[in-house]
Amino acid sequence: MDPSRYLASIEQDTAAVCAALAVRPDAPVPGCPGWDVAKVGLHLGMIYTWVEAQVRQRATEPVDMRSLPRGPDGPDRVPWLAERATAMVDALAAAGGDAPAGGWRKELVTASFWRRRMAHETLVHRADVDEALGAPVALDTEVDPILVADGIDEVLGIFLPYAKDGAEPVAPLHLVASGDGARWTVETTDGGLRSHRSEDADPTAGAHDPTELAGVTVTAPAPSLLLLAWGRRQPAPDQVSGDLDALPAWLERLHW
Repeated sequence: MDPSRYLASIEQDTAAVCAALAVRPDAPVPGCPGWDVAKVGLHLGMIYTWVEAQVRQRATEPVDMRSLPRGPDGPDRVPWLAERATAMVDALAAAGGDAPAGGWRKELVTASFWRRRMAHETLVHRADVDEALGAPVALDTEVDPILVADGIDEVLGIFLPYAKDGAEPVAPLHLVASGDGARWTVETTDGGLRSHRSEDADPTAGAHDPTELAGVTVTAPAPSLLLLAWGRRQPAPDQVSGDLDALPAWLERLHW
């Protein structure tokens, strides 16, 4: 994707989180048990501060987040979050895609990694605060479908090694986007998890007929699949086909 699309998404979704933070900071966030909207705002602001520091420094090793100032409490958290997002977006816009940008978990990464990672981090947390306020989830209707598909690629591509411990799924999980037929398959291999995305196909051609896929298949709009992959949303019964007994183990593992 064009880097500017990631940055524009960060700006738009941060503005929505700031608006929620201004009106209902104490609203519980169902997608993040034990958190309220204020905690989501703090979480995002601290991550933005950390990423900005790593990008501006062209860091060749991770910056210690504990060395950075903590965000303010109360109403001051709203302008602080907005400022932190702007500073990070400016740093990412100024950096070349291959510029060293510190670390994520155990990996050294570049500015291009952070553009994508922060766009999807913010997108999912905007969905969290939409749900916390009882508002329509913008992700379901207002987000670029290319960005949504890229979000599924991202979460399944980089987070699977950190899946929650639990029962080992014995059958593959297929996530099929209703409408365009794009399919993501997650399966166990050599004691770990891996995923791959099929080529988009005409769903009328039958290539992605759920009854022909071994394992369990969830067929739903792509935004729902993204939130499922993030452990935020459960599929409806009529969205599931195939080996139904395999689904609970997958839903247990897809938590980060």
